[in-house]
Amino acid sequence: MPFLSVNKTGFLFAKIEGAAAPADQGVTLSNFSPSTMLEWTASVQNVSGGSWLSLSSSGGTLAFASLSTIFVHADPMGLAARAYRARVVVDAGAGTANRFQTLGATLLVGQAAPELAVTTSITASAYVGDTADSPGLPVIGLA
Repeated sequence: MPFLSVNKTGFLFAKIEGAAAPADQGVTLSNFSPSTMLEWTASVQNVSGGSWLSLSSSGGTLAFASLSTIFVHADPMGLAARAYRARVVVDAGAGTANRFQTLGATLLVGQAAPELAVTTSITASAYVGDTADSPGLPVIGLA
């Protein structure tokens, strides 16, 4: 009976709001059951946040002792700062000892830091003859 091996249990992506997408992550599928062939399919089930997760491949065939890698892509474009969750489900087909493999996926979108503009200049005016009771800054030591 075929047995599907998967080399990880989930994915964690993190990015700052408005930044480019994080690097893709791969998961490797393997079949180490002698004299067997696996026809697998993979799909994304988005739990929150819409269609931010995609796969490089949605299916394939695994002969004995062969490997196949699926790359998982998270796209944070347009997503507000918070955590988003989804699942990648790999179906190894009927007759497989462990037909469904579910891998969790989390995308953490952090809030962009606010930009602060600081100016260090002060502008003051004084006229000869100003007195201390004139509005504005007091002028000391002008001759």
